[in-house]
Amino acid sequence: MELTNAEKVLELTRVRTAGGLPIVIFQSYINPKMVQITKEEINNCESLYSFLRVTR
Repeated sequence: MELTNAEKVLELTRVRTAGGLPIVIFQSYINPKMVQITKEEINNCESLYSFLRVTR
C-alpha cells in the first residue's frame, strides 16, 4: 500500500451469511488516500468490490 508506519489504514470486517447463519468472515484493508468512503456508504453498499470499481 506504500504507507509509512505512522499512516492509518481502513480495516473492514464483513460477515457473510447463508440462511441466516454466518459462513465466512472477510477482512479488507483499504488505503484511505486512494478511496474516500464513509461508514454510511460501507453500511449501505451491497458489494464492496462494486463500490471500489465505481469510485476508483
